[in-house]
Formats: sequence, structure tokens, C-alpha cells
Amino acid sequence: SLEEFFNRCVVEEEKGLYLKDWHAFLHDENKSYYDLLDTFVDDWLNWYYKLSSLPDDYKFIYIGGQETCTALHHDVCCSYSWSVNLYGRKKWLVIELNE
Repeated sequence: SLEEFFNRCVVEEEKGLYLKDWHAFLHDENKSYYDLLDTFVDDWLNWYYKLSSLPDDYKFIYIGGQETCTALHHDVCCSYSWSVNLYGRKKWLVIELNE
């Protein structure tokens, strides 16, 4: 459970836990973890899943404590996705590739 994850994050031996690719909205679209700005409400990437019977989405939540990181990567669809840091600090490295 999410509560168990947070409890484990504060235990000294468990430092560095990282919750990756949590599909928090997949089974309950009525949950509201945050409010979207009007600019981001048009969610064209998830239209397909809303119209199909496939149990998936492109809404991921990542939660990490101190000293956690994500390896160098690109968006799963090579799209122009948005990320937001809701609490704490995150160091970003943005690389522009010139082809």
C-alpha cells in the first residue's frame, strides 16, 4: 500500500526507496491528487485508453525520498510530456539532440 511505502521510506535501512510508474488513476479516475491547470486538461495521449477496454494509461506518478534518482531516459512515447515536482527539490538535466 502507499501508506506502507511511506512508512518504509522513513526507516534508516530502507532509505532510497523509489515508487516508479504508479498508475494511481487507472482504477479510480475520481481520485484527485492534484488540480490541473486548464492548459493541461486536454489529455490527447490517454484518449485511446479511455475509449478502449485496455486497462492502461499514460498517467504515472513517481515518488522518491532523499538520494533517489531516475536514470537517463526519454518519455515512453517520445512525446512532449510534462513533469511536475510537487514537493521537495529535483535536479533536472535536459539534453537537446541536434539531428
